[in-house]
Amino acid sequence: MSKYLSDGNFVVVPDLQAPYHDKRTVEAFTKFLWDYDHDGLLIVGDEADSPEPARWNKGMAMEYAGTLEAGLQTTYDVLRDLCHATGIGKDGNHKPVILSRSNHGDRIQKYLAKYAPAMARASWSQYDRIMGYNGHKPLLEGREDPLPIRYETKPIPFARGWLMMHGDEAGMNQTAGGTALGLAKKVGLSVVCGHTHKAGMQHMNLAHSGRVTQQLIGFEVGHMMDMKQAGYLGFGGANWQQAFGIMRIRKGVVYPELVLIHNRKFTVEGEHYAA
Repeated sequence: MSKYLSDGNFVVVPDLQAPYHDKRTVEAFTKFLWDYDHDGLLIVGDEADSPEPARWNKGMAMEYAGTLEAGLQTTYDVLRDLCHATGIGKDGNHKPVILSRSNHGDRIQKYLAKYAPAMARASWSQYDRIMGYNGHKPLLEGREDPLPIRYETKPIPFARGWLMMHGDEAGMNQTAGGTALGLAKKVGLSVVCGHTHKAGMQHMNLAHSGRVTQQLIGFEVGHMMDMKQAGYLGFGGANWQQAFGIMRIRKGVVYPELVLIHNRKFTVEGEHYAA
């Protein structure tokens, strides 16, 4: 990004993992976006699950299922609805919607690079072109319009002292917020991320002589996946939390807020939403 986001309220969209997203939760979340006076979206990645080219499905039935495009079409439709609910700003342009690269988003390119390298660098094989990001017309059947989404392949400095990353750039901590704080320590900036499917914040202050010289925040925004569809969980359970985030930027300072979702229900500023 060439500059930081302006002051305002920016909603952080967690891992959706479409087509394995929790449809009822996402519907309630979309209703919230229509109602809430927000200034844009930050999407931490893993918007699509794309299990078909995953390395552990190589040679397995899923690789040959023929369902990859259908899953990406569903992802497109979910993102289109979120973008519509975000809408147009006072300047007449679509409010910013910024999407981070992620390990699930990288799967198609990695699969081509390993098993079809002659195709991997073709423009029509690039993930943002397939999905209709960055102004491209999508290459998905039945989807004609570009999505108003800026897709970034590197960490995104959206505000002073803050980066949005996916969360797979370093090792995973089992405590909510710990992976993000680990990344924050690594880069020297506060980090908001997804990937872990955990919801939580951790802080660390650097100080001397009674004065705080730097505050680092690690913020993980959970997920909106339907865990009943996550067959790889075995018994169907995991230490994951449905949630999303809100970044309130005031005079360039970020005030992060975690919104927990309980049984597909959540409350923001006194307004209650339920699937």
